[in-house]
Amino acid sequence: MLDYVMRIIVGIYLVVMAVVDGRKKCIPVLPGVVCLICIVAVQLINQTPWQVWLFGGIVGLVLYGIAKVSRGSLGEGDALVYGLLGGLFGVTKTTEVLLIALFLCSLYSACLLLIYHVGKRHKIAFIPFTAMAYGVVMFV
Repeated sequence: MLDYVMRIIVGIYLVVMAVVDGRKKCIPVLPGVVCLICIVAVQLINQTPWQVWLFGGIVGLVLYGIAKVSRGSLGEGDALVYGLLGGLFGVTKTTEVLLIALFLCSLYSACLLLIYHVGKRHKIAFIPFTAMAYGVVMFV
């Protein structure tokens, strides 16, 4: 039961962060850290094997490394969100969310390139696609 409540809270968090990211192209860290602490607490209360949620966080760590190497092409806030999702779902579902989000983002980017002729360096918010992908994974 507590797991479902946490999934709803994470869904609400993603929708709010999608709006913030869409407007400011920046994700505040504090709400993500609070949410991550709550996820870890729920996983400990549910006695979920630590390998499941800890290894799920590796997706966020990999994205954090990419964010550092790419010098801002991928934001550190995006990595935090995927670390949070990894703690909730584990590696498999988090990777599913990431792949669906990347697919949706690529469709949007292709439309921007072809229809609006934006440049390659045009910045778009990624968390709205993550929120949509989260919804797809939760309801399919």
